[in-house]
Amino acid sequence: MTELSPVAIGLPKSMAVIVEHDGMLEAGRQLLAWQSYEVRDHVASGDAVVTRMRWGGELAVDAGAWPAGTWMSAWCVAHYRLAAGPIVRIEQHDRYEQPSLPEPRGSDPP
Repeated sequence: MTELSPVAIGLPKSMAVIVEHDGMLEAGRQLLAWQSYEVRDHVASGDAVVTRMRWGGELAVDAGAWPAGTWMSAWCVAHYRLAAGPIVRIEQHDRYEQPSLPEPRGSDPP
């Protein structure tokens, strides 16, 4: 599976630096108009839990080649390792789909 960096998915380098470092949460708030997760299922065995989910979101601002309004989605699998209750390790794999560009804005229909 190919791992995408913020620059590889088309974010401007200035936004990528924010995402890769301390301001991840705030950068996400600025980047996305909304996002949602739909949990498909959980599988638990011993001290491990695996969750399959679907993620979707819409860009609030232009990000590289993608204009604001672009809809993004991914299939996600998260592996959680527990130790006496609390989660001690998370590993997540995401497979992003081709972004859906917003409809072109033009003149109002007749």
